[in-house]
Amino acid sequence: MFGSAREMLNFNTLPDMPESNTKELVMQRVRNEFVRRVDQFIQHFQGEKIDSFRLAFDLPAEHINANMDRWLSVAVAKGVEGIDILFSNKPHFIDDRKISVKEYEFPFNLFSESDDPTLRHLSLKSSILDHPPPGFDFVRFRNLRSLVLEGTPLPDNFPACLLSRCSFLEELSLRYCCFTNRNSIIVGPSLRSLEILNPPHGLKFHISASNITYLKVFWSSV
Repeated sequence: MFGSAREMLNFNTLPDMPESNTKELVMQRVRNEFVRRVDQFIQHFQGEKIDSFRLAFDLPAEHINANMDRWLSVAVAKGVEGIDILFSNKPHFIDDRKISVKEYEFPFNLFSESDDPTLRHLSLKSSILDHPPPGFDFVRFRNLRSLVLEGTPLPDNFPACLLSRCSFLEELSLRYCCFTNRNSIIVGPSLRSLEILNPPHGLKFHISASNITYLKVFWSSV
């Protein structure tokens, strides 16, 4: 939607930098330019509705965590129907030192303020689905049709809790997700497509989906 960090590097749209700059400085410049572009778009957007919000950032989420909630709140306020938030899951190194990163925590509170649930598609990569705030009702996601989670730790009973409220959900994809509950229940009366890629070994699934037409469960030995 706004241009990814990789595009900024590949097409040399960043200001010229001396070759002696460190990786840390390069990432800082990428982050600043990325944030500037998104802020500029948000500030100049005059439409009454945002149909789709897609943000792909090829660095860890911590580089723009402070800005994400603000951008997303604008999209939610304008009735967004599709959200894709895709962060890099690659190890973060600076001068051959591995740096721990802080992942983006999906803000359930933004949706608790919405009385008209418009969201139909949600895709998150390398983000955290923390426990919703007290009193939060997943009915805010009742119109969700498609859910894709990649590299996302799932809280206890999250799939069962969400699916019990999302009676229209047709597509569910869980890729490289970490399940805190070793016995996961997936019940979806409207579910037609279910994809589970590389779940933890020893995980047990209880699936009830009478209308399912596509099922893929894959474990990788790598």
